[in-house]
Amino acid sequence: MRLIFDDMQSEQNQEKGATLLEVLAALAILAILTTAVLAVFIPTGLWISKAGNETSAANYAAAILEDLRDQRSRLQTANSISPENLGLVQQYKPGFPVGINAHISMEPMASYSKLYKVEVLVRWNEGTELCKITMATLMRKV
Repeated sequence: MRLIFDDMQSEQNQEKGATLLEVLAALAILAILTTAVLAVFIPTGLWISKAGNETSAANYAAAILEDLRDQRSRLQTANSISPENLGLVQQYKPGFPVGINAHISMEPMASYSKLYKVEVLVRWNEGTELCKITMATLMRKV
């Protein structure tokens, strides 16, 4: 009986913890899994940021069109004019995205003397990439 008990005690003494090699292997596997998870989330964050910038630009373009709709007497034939030159959107110009600017082009429709096609082109920079969005509508001059 004593002999069996000594064998069990010697086996327990040999396995007290993990070896350094096992710990390093576990850390390497953990690092690979963490990298894989982060590889999924980083592009998603960039996409969300870009979508937020596009939303700000679309809201800015819509605000310009609404201001112009409220002040239809300012409709004119112009190739490209800034909203500030028309006295529009004094209340709203987003600070983000950086470098956002807008241009309005207005042209009368050929068959209707008081009907104008109005386009608002909004541009901004995202890093080195130049982004733009365009909104267009028809307006009747009063």
